Amino acid sequence: MNNNSILNAEEAPNCDVRYLYLAALNKAIHDSGYSRPRIADRMNDALAGDAVINAGKLNKWLAPSSDQSMPMEYLAAFCWAVGSINIVNELLKPILHRCFDERGQMLEQAARFQLEAQELQNKAQSLLTQAKADHPSAVN
Repeated sequence: MNNNSILNAEEAPNCDVRYLYLAALNKAIHDSGYSRPRIADRMNDALAGDAVINAGKLNKWLAPSSDQSMPMEYLAAFCWAVGSINIVNELLKPILHRCFDERGQMLEQAARFQLEAQELQNKAQSLLTQAKADHPSAVN
């Protein structure tokens, strides 16, 4: 783990994300294009019968005035139902982290490898240039 990470900080960050979380959930619903009843159905599909979620429960969980929040064990099903993981990113904001799917991780790793390859290519070119300058007759 990076020692400079906020996760290692002595002072705790402000992790009160209730309203950010509610806003992110509501935005995800809006952006998904699905109705709340359809999202509830999709969540139930993802939970394989372990829960019965309906539009009424979603409305209660998503109301800022409600003292009930969506249980965290439903978050993955919700993310799938709306087709977005941005909610998770909102939850991670206070600790300065982001969530990436496997494709994003592969793209990040590929970019890192391309950068390393370019750096190695530049070092090789520099060595060739130096060798030519130091010994012009020995290097073609």
